[in-house]
Parts: sequence; structure tokens; C-alpha cells
Amino acid sequence: MRRQAVRSIPKRSSVDFAGKKLQQAIALHQSGQRMQAKAAYAEILKLQPNHFDALQLSGLIAYESNQFDEAEDFYLRALRVRTDSPGLYSNYGTLLHHLRRYEAAIANYDKALAIDPKMIVAYVNRGVALTQLKRHDEAIACLDKALTINPDYSEAHFNRANALKEAKRLPEAIDAYDAAIALNPNDLDAFCQRGAALKDVGRLEDSLRDFDHVISLRKNHAEAFSGRGMVLHQLNRHEEALESYAAALALEPENAQTYSYRGIVLHGLKRYDEALADLERSIAIRPDYAAAYSNLGVVLKDLRRFNEAITAFFNAATLDPSKPSVYWNLATLLLLIGNFRDGWEFYEWRKKIDKPFGARQFNAPVWLGRESLAGRTILIHAEQGIGDIIQFARYVPLLAPHAGKVIFAVPDKLMGLMGGLAGDIEIVSDKEITVPFDCHCPLMSLPFAFGTELETFPAAIPYLSANKGQAQSLRVRLSRNGAKRVCGLSWFSKSEKTGNLRNITLMELFDAIDPADYVFVNLQYGDVAVEIAELRRVKGIEIVCVDEIDNYDDMDGFAALIEACDVVLSIDNTTIHLAGALGKETLVMLPYIPDWRWLLDRSDSPWYPTMRLFRQEVQDDWRPVLEDVSLALR
Repeated sequence: MRRQAVRSIPKRSSVDFAGKKLQQAIALHQSGQRMQAKAAYAEILKLQPNHFDALQLSGLIAYESNQFDEAEDFYLRALRVRTDSPGLYSNYGTLLHHLRRYEAAIANYDKALAIDPKMIVAYVNRGVALTQLKRHDEAIACLDKALTINPDYSEAHFNRANALKEAKRLPEAIDAYDAAIALNPNDLDAFCQRGAALKDVGRLEDSLRDFDHVISLRKNHAEAFSGRGMVLHQLNRHEEALESYAAALALEPENAQTYSYRGIVLHGLKRYDEALADLERSIAIRPDYAAAYSNLGVVLKDLRRFNEAITAFFNAATLDPSKPSVYWNLATLLLLIGNFRDGWEFYEWRKKIDKPFGARQFNAPVWLGRESLAGRTILIHAEQGIGDIIQFARYVPLLAPHAGKVIFAVPDKLMGLMGGLAGDIEIVSDKEITVPFDCHCPLMSLPFAFGTELETFPAAIPYLSANKGQAQSLRVRLSRNGAKRVCGLSWFSKSEKTGNLRNITLMELFDAIDPADYVFVNLQYGDVAVEIAELRRVKGIEIVCVDEIDNYDDMDGFAALIEACDVVLSIDNTTIHLAGALGKETLVMLPYIPDWRWLLDRSDSPWYPTMRLFRQEVQDDWRPVLEDVSLALR
């Protein structure tokens, strides 16, 4: 919401000719009787075609009546009569602004201010135009100037808040909205925009309060209903979010943005057909809406309509090339279907998404495989989750024959484990990197740098190792001196985005698995004591927990625990990456749409030769997967 300052109508004529008639016309204009005022101005112009006030005020009425070509004609005729009126330049700038001719609008605001340097309306509207052009710093400076003229001008505070919000300076924007509301407590637009800013900084309850306040005073405020829907979505109050979006669409049935937002909620509820219909409706209303195409791509991917999804992502990228998230979604889809050449290249966009990966800055150039590393020291810095680091650590030894020196910076809890990588590699903590280096590369850019294709996956295992003595001691203890086979279990992920698709319960697992031949060992991190106790109570099945090992923080101990197992059974999480890197036989249960690294329609993994993949054939239906897993264990 960007709002121009109010235009003014002269209270009296600047000339005496037809003075009485002009005053009568202005009075009609000010009272809202535009057609009568327009006729009165026309009567004056019939007598005197170059009457300045009648020309400029006829232009203003035409603008207010949405007759923009006629308005511009009147303004230009007025400018041929006089070029010393700041009000005329300001009003003409407002017309050009409305027509999205922002540069021309700014030029006219500048002419107005050259004549009247204290014309606050021109400063405000100039700031709004600069915001539209994304020249945020200039916009804020312009609106600051307006506030030096009148610190109590609420419109200046409101539009300054909008500029700060567009510049992602959200705490300052919220303060500016506060100032606008303090000066004008009836400004519902300010409440609405503050609600949006509060949502963006995560103050969801405060945001909801603002939207509810607007709706309580104006039941037909569609933007507030839509904003409220977004907040309720983030609060996981999905049904209420859908109700709020429905209210917004009842008021504005052709609002493409609201259809797109509702499509996102429906997608999260796995109501894919409804989500698809909303997103297609959004695009039908607004064919240039890049975000709707991007969201459509996500839904089509989950429906396994991959080619259509790729087309949707490319449409989004064409319409708005500046959105990194579109390229990120495209990258993961291309990698999923096995298009590695393009997938790795697009995957570099992860460095620019809202919460970027692999984007650490150093006073050294980035290496992406193009330059020789001979005699140079390269720093590889870890990124993303622990599982990602374990999976892609295999690339680091491949650099050693080509570089003078290789340094690998990892989280502290992985330093011991990564010390077992082959080659002359220096392992350092990623908390504070003080060693000198000539160039650097984020870990997950290495497949791109090496030009990895399916035929060239570095899949030699094991490439990590556990403490043999500790592993053997654990194995003797867990297997009851060899009397039982040992199966390590992990069954959930804490990922907010995909955990609900991947996770399974212990009860579901043991509805299918026969526990007779195995000792089952807990490889799950987090507090799972309640679920394990419930399994014991209901089914009499014991899951062994090795209390001296912290499965989350003690990665060396965790590796030894996995090494002690005969087989690992897990969903897609960190556990399987460590098991695969250790060369352990691993059975992996994958959802209908798996993460990109598991590809499609295959039961093996080119990353980990000792893995077997068991895939859902129907969304959320684990029963066939569990039957196959049970057979594999037997």
C-alpha cells in the first residue's frame, strides 16, 4: 500500500477574469459536485481558452474522474500558459505517477520543489515514486525532508514506513507506522501495513491483532482479511486461514494474490487439486504474476507432473528474474529427475535465497572449478545440515591431488569424524576461521565444480570411519554376545518443511516388523522416551537406548553406535547419511516425493552403494513400504 498525499484545490482565483464564475466552480468542486464544476470550468474556457486556473482545475477533475488522457491534455495546456505554478507541476506529477511513468513524475515533483522548496505534498509523492522504482535510500531521504518541514504530517510517516518496509528495514518501518498511527489513530491502512511488517519479523500475535483491529472497524477491508490469512497460516491455524482468504475473495473476487496465498495453504493441507485450481485462477487473472507460477510449480511437482512444474518455474523466472527461490525450486526439481548439468548450476542460487546456504563471505575469491589449484590453498566451508555435510564431505579428498593445501571447516562436533577423511586435509572449526587460504568454495558447490553426472558420482565407501574399539564393545553388548542381530532405528525428522511427509511412528513400524530376530537400538536424536515407553507398554517391544552416547551432539559416539549395528532402518534424515558413509547396510523409507538426492523410481542410491530405498507409491501410504521393509529384514 503506497499512498500519495492529498492534492489541493485553490481556494480563490489567481486572476480576476471571470472571477465570480471561477469561485462558483471551485465551490462546486470542493463540495464533490464534479460534473457541475467541470461544466463551469468549461464555460470559462469557452470565453477564455487560456484561463490558467480553469485549465489546471479541469485537469484535476479529469484525473479524479479517471479520464487520464483528458487530464494530461489540460495540464499540458496549462503549462503552455504558465510555468511558475508548483501546484500544477505537483498535480501533473501525480497523474504521471498514477500512469506508472515514475521518472517523469519525479521530474515534475522536482520542478514543483524548485519553485516551492517547502511543498511537503511534492516531497511525499516524490518519495512514493522513488519507492516504486526501488530507489529506497533516496525515497527515505525525501520523506525525511518532508518531516523536517512538518514532523506531525502522518502521510509522510506512513509513506516513509512503506519505503523502509520495501527496503527490508522492518524494525524501523514498524516504528514509522507507530508514528503514523499515533498522529492518526483512524488510519486503518497504517494498521494494515504495520500488521504485514509485524508478520515479516515474526511477531505473529501482534500482527494478527492489527489485522483484527482493521476488520473490526471496516468489515470490507479485503487486504486485512488476506493479511490475516497469511498470519493464521504461519500460526498453523490453516482452516481459519482458509476462512479469512474466503472472506477476502468475497470482497475482491478478482484478487490474484489472495488466490495464490490460499493455494499455498491448500497445498500444505495436501488438498492438491484445490490448490491447483486456485493457482491457475490466480494466473488467469494476472498472467504476469511470477509468484503464482512459482507456487504452481511446487504443487505440480508434488503431483509428479514434473515437466509442467519445470515450465511453471521457468515462467516464474522469466517474469521475475530476481527471485532466487524460483531458481532454487527449479534446481532441486532438476536434480530430482536426474538433470545434473543444469541442476548443479541452478543450485548455486541457494546462496541468494532469504535464508541463504553456502554464502559466507571471505577476503578471497570463490573457486568453482574453473581455475587451477596448483600451489594454492583452498578452504572448503561446510553448509546446511549435518546430513548434508556428511554426504558431500566425500568431495573434499578429491581436491587434495590438485591443490597445494586443502582446509575443511566444519562444526565442532564433526571435527573428529572428518579427521578420518583420506588425503592430506586440515580440519578446522567453522566458528572462527583464522588459517590463511587463497580461495574458498562452499561444500555443496563441489558437485558443480567437478561437473558431477550420474556416471561420475564419487561413491567409494566407506569414506568415514568409526572408532573400531568402541564399536566392537557396543556390538558385543547390544547383540548379547552375538546371539541377536542388531538393527538401528530412526523414524522422524524435525524439519518444519518436510518432516510431516517423512516421519513415521514406532507403532506403525512395529505393526509390520517382526521383532523376534533383532535387538532394536535407538538411533533417533531428541527426547523419544515417551514413544519408546508406549511401544513397550502396548506391544511389549523394547528399544535399547545407549544412554552414554548423545545421538545429536556426540557424532563420534554415534558413528560407533551405527558401526555396531548389522543394519540400519530409517527415514530420510542424518542417520542414513552417516550409515551410508560408513558403508553400513541401510534400509531407507522414502515419501512419495523424496528429497532430490534420492532421485526417482530406483531402489538403490548412486551416492551410497550399501543402501536400499523403499518408496511410497501413494501419498502418505506407508503400508506397502513397511511390508517390503519387513520382508527385507527377515
